[in-house]
Amino acid sequence: MKKAKLARCPHCFSLLKNGAGDCPTCAALHKRDILWEGREALPCGYALSAQICLGVVVEGLPDSLLYAAWDGKKRRRLLVREYFPAGQAHRDSKDGCTLLFNTAHKPEGKLFCRTLHQNGTQYILERDRLDRLLRHTRSLLKQEAPITYQAAICTMQGMREKQEDAAQCMAGRGFAYAVLCDGMGGMGNGEIASGHTAARYFMLYPAFTTMPEEEIFPSLQALAQQVDGEIRALQNANGQPLHCGSTLVCVVVREDRMYAFHLGDSRLYRLRKGQIERLTQDHVLYYELQRQVERGELSQQEMDAHPKKEALTQYIGSGQNIPPIQAEAMLFEENDIVLLCSDGVYRTLGEERILHLLPNDDMPLERSVHRLLQAVQDEHLPNQDNATAILIRRAPQERN
Repeated sequence: MKKAKLARCPHCFSLLKNGAGDCPTCAALHKRDILWEGREALPCGYALSAQICLGVVVEGLPDSLLYAAWDGKKRRRLLVREYFPAGQAHRDSKDGCTLLFNTAHKPEGKLFCRTLHQNGTQYILERDRLDRLLRHTRSLLKQEAPITYQAAICTMQGMREKQEDAAQCMAGRGFAYAVLCDGMGGMGNGEIASGHTAARYFMLYPAFTTMPEEEIFPSLQALAQQVDGEIRALQNANGQPLHCGSTLVCVVVREDRMYAFHLGDSRLYRLRKGQIERLTQDHVLYYELQRQVERGELSQQEMDAHPKKEALTQYIGSGQNIPPIQAEAMLFEENDIVLLCSDGVYRTLGEERILHLLPNDDMPLERSVHRLLQAVQDEHLPNQDNATAILIRRAPQERN
């Protein structure tokens, strides 16, 4: 029996039977017009190095393009990400392909295993997950109205001497990411701890866009343990430890799934069908005391009078081992809204007031988050804490 001749698609490098040609998997991808602020994808067949050849773009983000690639030496398919950070790079006008960097840009994280430089362009070779990503991209192309997310952020200093909240967010087609940190003012230098934690988490958002689902929770936890050590190692000008700490709440949204991780008493809420639900439980001593009351080890009066019942039991910088995340991805339904906020928001307003202030379908998200913080400011509390809120909404799909 004659053996079928094997060839590879010149665009995604998957195997084809009975001669060359375009494969069904990436045929639709060839028709996509990948343009981001005038930046065009590199052409298929562009030689990244002597052994790496780029194929079709399978995913695009505001700061990078992801290509199928072929490693000619090792005879395997790869994912290659080309970064072009906003304001840090520009295309060479001569060939329209070469990316020229104004400053060094070195993405971090275990996802990146090797870096190649070609004509000033930085490429990151990633793990071989091309089949899954191609299927995912093809499913997006089939959707008449792809999932789109919106995000907005607002913060205020209140009556405190320092702004110790730090937060960042982003959202777009099929993806949203947000991180919010509240520095622990009672320990001093809270703004350093929260700023460092928020920056470290936000730096890795590109990794979460393509990371296998089963790696998201472990990666969030592992990064928390790593940043915890970094915070504990911080020193002042005299070489003395800073002894600072920060809360953390982080959300990764991919397609219709949301992955949440938190430490401390910054919270995550979900608004769905006119109801508000808290999705996190504060890591405070109160809950351990409550369990002691249930076991008969402590009276209710003793718990109510405990001077440290509001003390945090988990936070970045505590030096404790962070327990494995016992959670599953949550469904992010159409018209859902999630709120990340520091305690300066929910302690001032309460959950019912927050529900009343959160947006309806017709209200822009930016207006809603500013209205939420304006309500906090209007309380005119004499010792108003820093207050920060992030809203993420799954936009309604357009109907034909």
